[in-house]
Amino acid sequence: MKRILTLIFALCVFTLAEDVYGTDTVAVLNFQSIMAPSEMGFAVAEILRTELVRFGEYTVIERGRLDQILKEQAFQHTGAVNTDTAVNIGNIVGANYVITGSVIKTGNIYIINSRLINAESGVVKDGDILRTDNEESISYMIRELALNIKSMTSALKPIIFSFEPDQSFGWLPNEEKKGIRLKRSKHHVTHKSFSLQAYLPKIDYPGIYSSDFPKNWSNYSYFSADVYREETKDIPILLVVRIDDQSSSSYEDRYHWEMSLQPGTNKVHIQVKTIQSSIDIQQIRAVYIFLQEPKKQTTLYFDNIRLE
Repeated sequence: MKRILTLIFALCVFTLAEDVYGTDTVAVLNFQSIMAPSEMGFAVAEILRTELVRFGEYTVIERGRLDQILKEQAFQHTGAVNTDTAVNIGNIVGANYVITGSVIKTGNIYIINSRLINAESGVVKDGDILRTDNEESISYMIRELALNIKSMTSALKPIIFSFEPDQSFGWLPNEEKKGIRLKRSKHHVTHKSFSLQAYLPKIDYPGIYSSDFPKNWSNYSYFSADVYREETKDIPILLVVRIDDQSSSSYEDRYHWEMSLQPGTNKVHIQVKTIQSSIDIQQIRAVYIFLQEPKKQTTLYFDNIRLE
């Protein structure tokens, strides 16, 4: 046991002088030691930080800064935290992701268990449970864990339509010849600087559609969008989200979701696993957002349409 701790600490970079800057910000909490020396959880977390730094793609919160903030907030710096606490920690330190976990020793077997938590959405992705009966291979297990985390964070990156001038709309009128008009707007913006203004005439099913989404949605948890309705009178308006896969050809083999639009901001938030019950989420073809037989012409503002 003494030999393995010496080996781990020899491989470990004990202090990162400053945060290392990359695209995503990651906070790695000290792993909990279960039937293993207490230093083991500290060492595994520290090596993991170093491995993530080596990718050059992450801003890794420096351990000393993390310790100070957690102490000030009276959080325990250990892997034994629940999802809500991890999300709070992530928000406090400005991290996109929080990694927690444990090191378990049972007999001669070492087990490293981890959780990757998206601090923005609260989505939890379990890391692989890695096992070894060879103490000297623990450092290689941590390297494998870092590679798994890299793969999962890539899969978790949201796909966002934000309608900025340097980006194409990604959305088209679903009834282009019937008077639907789309343009960028600075009104009712929820992401960056522009929204998508949609003038929807009184016709059957006026709306927008996009085929610019990735085909495979299995790595995502939600389809979401912000929809603003300008009218102040509470006249019933039914918004429909329709999602087709590659084989969709009729009403029965498409996914449909409905909500009653209220004046002001409305939030579309659909779990991908509910979509999966109707269509093949690995073969998505297009997404439609439209009104069901509106009683009058309507102007809506769409923004932050996303997969997350």
